[in-house]
Amino acid sequence: MRRLLLLTWLCVTGTAFAEAPRLERSEPANGATDVKPDVGVLRLVFDRAMKQDSWTLWTSEQGKLPPLEEGNNAPWRSPRVFELRVGAMVSGTTYALQLNSPTRQGFQAQDGTALPITVLVFTVAHGEDAGLSLVGTWLFRDAEAEIVATFLEDGTFTRIVKTEEGVEKGKGTYKWAGGRLHVRPEDDEPLEFALCFIDANTLELTEEDGNGLRFERQQVAKKPDGGEKKDAPASDPTQWKNYTDLLPDMKQVKPGGVGNILYVRQEMVPVPELGAGQTIPVGKIFLMTGDGRGQVPFIAPGTFVQAGTPWWSLDGRRIAFTCDFEMARSALFSDVFVADLEKGYIHRLTGNEWHPGSTNGYGSIIGVVRQWPIEQVRGLQQVNISHQGGNGVVHKLKGVRTDRQGQEFAGEYYYTIDNVPAGKIWVKCWVSRHIGALKIVDVLPGRETLVETMDLMEGNRLASHPSLTPDGRYCVGLSQHAYYNPAEKVKECGFDTIAVMDCENPAMPVGIWEPTKMQGQYAKQPKLSRDGKWIAFAMGDFGAESIAVCTLESMIRGAPQVRVVVPGQKILGSHTVGGSSPDWSRDGRQIVFVRHMVSTQGFTGNLCVVNTDGSGLRQITQVAMNQCPGTPSWSPDGRRIACHLVTSHNPALNITDILMGQAISDIWTVGADGSDPRQLTNDGRSTDPAWGP
Repeated sequence: MRRLLLLTWLCVTGTAFAEAPRLERSEPANGATDVKPDVGVLRLVFDRAMKQDSWTLWTSEQGKLPPLEEGNNAPWRSPRVFELRVGAMVSGTTYALQLNSPTRQGFQAQDGTALPITVLVFTVAHGEDAGLSLVGTWLFRDAEAEIVATFLEDGTFTRIVKTEEGVEKGKGTYKWAGGRLHVRPEDDEPLEFALCFIDANTLELTEEDGNGLRFERQQVAKKPDGGEKKDAPASDPTQWKNYTDLLPDMKQVKPGGVGNILYVRQEMVPVPELGAGQTIPVGKIFLMTGDGRGQVPFIAPGTFVQAGTPWWSLDGRRIAFTCDFEMARSALFSDVFVADLEKGYIHRLTGNEWHPGSTNGYGSIIGVVRQWPIEQVRGLQQVNISHQGGNGVVHKLKGVRTDRQGQEFAGEYYYTIDNVPAGKIWVKCWVSRHIGALKIVDVLPGRETLVETMDLMEGNRLASHPSLTPDGRYCVGLSQHAYYNPAEKVKECGFDTIAVMDCENPAMPVGIWEPTKMQGQYAKQPKLSRDGKWIAFAMGDFGAESIAVCTLESMIRGAPQVRVVVPGQKILGSHTVGGSSPDWSRDGRQIVFVRHMVSTQGFTGNLCVVNTDGSGLRQITQVAMNQCPGTPSWSPDGRRIACHLVTSHNPALNITDILMGQAISDIWTVGADGSDPRQLTNDGRSTDPAWGP
C-alpha cells in the first residue's frame, strides 16, 4: 500500500559512513499500552543534536495516525527535543507514527546523517484504565432521536428514548470492562457495545453493525454548600434566552370582571419596494377586556414581525402564541413562544434554539443554495442563511457556484460560514414564509463540513396553535409545512400534524400525529382541555373534517386513541360539511366549534356546541351566506363565547375574498346558547380571540 507523505520540510540523503542518530526515548513510550486519551503532546528525544529545519512524518500500517493539531509548524524545542501537539485520542485505539522513509529523510543529525526509519507505536488505554468515569448522565441527540442514559455507581442504569413515535423508558444493569459495555435491560434482550472515550466528557458506543452513537456528558456543578448537583441541561428554561422585548409591559393585564381577550389584528404596513402606497398585512396581538374596552397592542414587536394564534391558561398565568421574532435563532420560520406573566419571562419553545451548554469545538461549513425554478431566482442579498448556535446572525450567499473550468451552474449559489459549533446542528435558508429550506449537518471540529444542497422550493416549517397543560409541562400545537408550488405557481401550507412538546426539554416532540399510522388522516387546530388530559382537533379531508378527541397520554405514547365526536360529511355533488377550531368548556363537558359547508359557490358556517360524547349537537348562531365565524373561545365563566366573524363584500364568501382583501373580520361574542350577539371590534382586520381571566 502506498503510504501518504504527511509533512516533509527538507529531504537530504544521509551518508552511509557516519554513525546514525537514534530515538533515545519518547513520551508516550514506544510500545506503551496505557496512554491517556488527553495526553496532548507527543515528545521525541534524540540521542544527539539534530537539524532543526527539517523533519519527515509518515503514516504506518502498524496503527492509526495520531490526531495532529494545526499549528505544528515549529515543533523543535531544542536540538534534541521534537514535540507535536495532538488532539483527543480514542480509548482502546493503537496509534503509529513513522519517522523518515526510504525516499524522504528529513530527520537528520547536524552532520547530515539520517535517522533510520523509526516507527513509534502506542495504544490508548481503555476508558476504565485511563481514569475515566462512565458514572453520570449522558445525552445523544440527532434529527431523529434523543437518548438520555444515566449510569450509577451501583452498576444500574436508566434510559429515556424520545423519537417521533413517542417516549420509551427503561432500566437495568450494566458492566464496563475491556472496552466493552454490557447492558442488561429489565424488559429487553442483553446488548453489547464497543465503548470508546473521545475525551472525558464524550464517548461513542458502537454496535455490531458498525453504527456509532456519540454521547455528551451532562456537566456536574458544585453547590454553594460544597455538595454537588447536576447542571441544568441545555434545554432548562432557566438558561433560555428571555424574549422580554416581545412583551415589554406584562402588567397591562388586569384580571377580573369580564376577563380579557387576546386577539390578532392585521396591521397594514407600507412596503415602498412594492410601489407607492403598497402595503402588506402583518399580524400583531392586541388586548382588550371581555366587553371590548381598552383595545391596545400587547405583543407587537418590529414592523414586519408576525404574531398570532394566542392562547391563555385558565389561571391567567401563562400566555402562548406564535411569532417569527428573531427567526434566525430557530430551525423554523415561525415558533411557539410561552410567556409566564408571574415570573416575567418569555422563551421560545420550538425550533431547537441553541441554549447554553458545552461544545465539542468549532468548525466551518460550506454549501449550495439552489434557486429553482430559474424564474424564481432572487438576488444574493435576498437569501438569508443561519445555523444553530449562530446567535441569530444572518449570513448571505457568497457568489455563483462554478465548476473547475469556471462554468456557472444556473440558479446555484454557494455560502461559507466559520465558527460553527461542532456536532449535529440545523442549517436553514429562507426568502419568505413559503420559500426556504432546512438541513441537518454533523459539523466536524477544526474542519470544513459540506452541507447538503438546500433547494428554496422545499419550503419552511412552522409551529402554531399552542395550548399548555395546567402545570405548564406539555404543549400541544400544530406543525406545518409552508412551500411554493412551482407547477401551480401558488403558495401552499400543508402537511398539518399535531405535535406534543415537553416544555422542560423541547428539542424533540414527545408525541406526534403520524398520518401514515392514522389511515392517511391529517389533523389540525388542536386544543387541550382545561384539565390538560384531552386534546380536541379537526381531522380529515379539507371541507369535510370531523371533530375528534384523544387523550394526551395516548398521543405521548405514539398511539392516539381517537374518538370522533362530530363526523364530517361529503354530500352528493361538490358539497361538504366539516368542523374546525374546537374549544373546550371550562368543565370539559362540551366543545364549541365551527361547522362549515363548502361548495362551488363558496362557503359559510356557524358555531355549534356538542357534548364530548357526541350527544346534544346544536347550532347556536345563524349568520348570512356571505359570512362565517372562526376560532371560538369560551369565556372563563362559561357564559359567553368569543369568535371572529368574516364577512365578504360579495353575495357569497370565498377563500379568494379573504386573500384579495374582499372580506372583513371582527371579534364578536355571543351567549353560550347563541343569544345576545355583541360586536367588540370594528376595524375589519381582527381574528383569533383567546378569552382569559
